[in-house]
Amino acid sequence: MSIQTFLNEFDKRYNKTKSHGTQMSNDVLAYLLLKAPNLSTNHEELIKAILTDLQYDIVKDQLKKTFSDNARK
Repeated sequence: MSIQTFLNEFDKRYNKTKSHGTQMSNDVLAYLLLKAPNLSTNHEELIKAILTDLQYDIVKDQLKKTFSDNARK
């Protein structure tokens, strides 16, 4: 599964959860996004090292930059 497919599915499930009245802080959502793809310890540490703040949009952008197919070319 590509990272973009994973992120789309994560967003879809989060929006469904939100529609039922669940609220999460931005940092908790970012943490869940970081843990959800079951990255190796090395990959997770790489993402954490690059992050300036634990915010959902920042984590999402960094995952795209690091693991997109275009980043590997």
